[in-house]
Amino acid sequence: MALEQTVRKPKPEATTAASAAAMKPPLETAEDKLARLERENAALKAEVAARPMGGVFRMKISEKGGLSVYGLGRFPVTLYKEQWIRLLDHADEVRKELNDPANKFSTKPLGK
Repeated sequence: MALEQTVRKPKPEATTAASAAAMKPPLETAEDKLARLERENAALKAEVAARPMGGVFRMKISEKGGLSVYGLGRFPVTLYKEQWIRLLDHADEVRKELNDPANKFSTKPLGK
């Protein structure tokens, strides 16, 4: 008669409340959370300040066929081909008005 060997499987460890608490990361206090968020906010502000003013100037044809110009302000300027041609036909007049010292244009730093 052959002897049967029984293999004993190790019993899973019973998790106690203490061992479960040791596995969880410690809870963040309100002061710690405030300090962390202030650091993240400062890092994001520094990142925005380091960007070139007005963003990167780029152009893209929109889904509807207009030409969008990005980097002038918060939103892109989008015109259709005919509108761009009409605007560019008057570029000299626009430059003249912008350079005329009698006109009181308000100025705004790019990207702000």
